Amino acid sequence: MLPPDYKPRVLIAGGDILPNAPQTSEMIDLSDAVPAWKALPNLNQPRAHQVNTVLMPDSRVFLAGGIPNTGGPAEILDTKNLAAGWVPCAVMKYSRGYHSTAILLADGSILMGGDQDINGGWKSGETTPHERYFPWYYFRARPVITTAPPGVAHGATFTVNTPSATSIAEVMLVRPGAVTHGFNQSQRLIGCEITGRGPTSLQVKSPPDGNIAPPGYYLLFVVDTARVPSIAKWIRVTP
Repeated sequence: MLPPDYKPRVLIAGGDILPNAPQTSEMIDLSDAVPAWKALPNLNQPRAHQVNTVLMPDSRVFLAGGIPNTGGPAEILDTKNLAAGWVPCAVMKYSRGYHSTAILLADGSILMGGDQDINGGWKSGETTPHERYFPWYYFRARPVITTAPPGVAHGATFTVNTPSATSIAEVMLVRPGAVTHGFNQSQRLIGCEITGRGPTSLQVKSPPDGNIAPPGYYLLFVVDTARVPSIAKWIRVTP
């Protein structure tokens, strides 16, 4: 959800054994007068068994798992270029199924683990090595947050100090995940309005209320004009 209108959009991808569901994706904009699901480009692989998705600080969506017997390639969707569809990327070593999890870390990488999906069955209790995905931006020169406040109220202006202030395009809040069984119901990616800047600092306005940003802790990222995010700082948003 990006300022100033903070339109809430929700993505769903993959599914169970209904015809076509495992390879489809759809999005709904809940700010529309009559919200309705709209089809997006298909996934590159059918993913029937609780695929995981992760919101990334560069406004892309990472998707992986849900393929029986193999890890298969991860896929990434650019929410700023939906027509480009899902782009296949690195191949996972392990299959991920029923109890699988994927979560964004503060450095922008993604940690994935949980049950292996063997022959489409629900596995539980076997060895489940973790894997870590390093996105395209991970090894680039990245902007740095020098300091940021530990907390901010809704609708308040706060200062983010960064030596990259003149090249920062977005300030993003990512709500920390709470993921299990292929579901991560607390994910939320929220932009903050940049109201001013100096050579080494940004003036930033937090989201206006709890409907946009429920109170709690968030990962705070600054993202430069090349869409490269910083390593995050934790910040608490309060009423």
